[in-house]
Amino acid sequence: MRRIGTFFRHWITIARMSSGELAAMTLPPWVLTALHVRNEVKQDYIGLVAAGVAFYFLLAAFPALAAAVSIFGLVVDPVLITDQINMMNHILPGAVVETLTQQITHLTASTDRSLSISLALSVLITLYSATRGTSALIKGFNIAYNCAETRGLIRLTLLSYGLTFLMLGYLLASLLLVAGLPAAIQILHVPDDIADKLQWLRWAMLFGAALIGLEVLYTFGPCRRRRGFGISAGGIAATAMWVAGSGAFSLFVSHFPSYNQTYGSLGAVAVLMIWFWVSALTILIGAEINGALEARTTKKPSG
Repeated sequence: MRRIGTFFRHWITIARMSSGELAAMTLPPWVLTALHVRNEVKQDYIGLVAAGVAFYFLLAAFPALAAAVSIFGLVVDPVLITDQINMMNHILPGAVVETLTQQITHLTASTDRSLSISLALSVLITLYSATRGTSALIKGFNIAYNCAETRGLIRLTLLSYGLTFLMLGYLLASLLLVAGLPAAIQILHVPDDIADKLQWLRWAMLFGAALIGLEVLYTFGPCRRRRGFGISAGGIAATAMWVAGSGAFSLFVSHFPSYNQTYGSLGAVAVLMIWFWVSALTILIGAEINGALEARTTKKPSG
């Protein structure tokens, strides 16, 4: 028991050390990197930055959903979209899926004219809110990579819109894979064995696209000298953390539904915002991991 107590006291002491003190210790590189990232996440207030990103993405979520339903409703049965989103219940929190399906049902009950007006307003609101969220994400990247923002207002605005369109494109592509692929399988009468493989393949494609999208954000988001495009440790870690975090959060919400008693009718919105916060947090932690690894590589003497 004394050895166990000594072991835990030793690691608690290490966990409380600053980044400079950790650098002077002889520990495995991955342990030093993990502890350094933990310190940086705390010192850079990454959780607070992620909350700002989540707020703007929440404002953009429902207008983006309205725009997506209005567009895909022209070529895909909206009821099919609802059925396919319900299948994401094992990935997303149940309250999030329920909120999305309720909004889709409400939108599909509208007339064609109201849908066209809704589409125009939704696109404008989505662009504004999502761009503000992207700007907050860019600031978080600069904090994670320890670099100052030197880009001009016009260049930064164009970058924010470009990255926003990238994320909206991923959203539309996700909806196309989630809702459009089953419809195509049904129309083309694809054999069941091939259809099952395609159903699993679409999730792998979604996660692969998410990883590539993260690498684009990490490459062009922060104000620093680019080192080329490639799959990074931070991108892989962020994708894995997002999948694990979303699954764990979904499990927690489904087994501990006390949020409805606390927030009432706003419970589903609160869950959606927390999920956005978890998503933004994993993206920023991935940037912190890349920043820590780059800092260690830079400090290594050449030769």
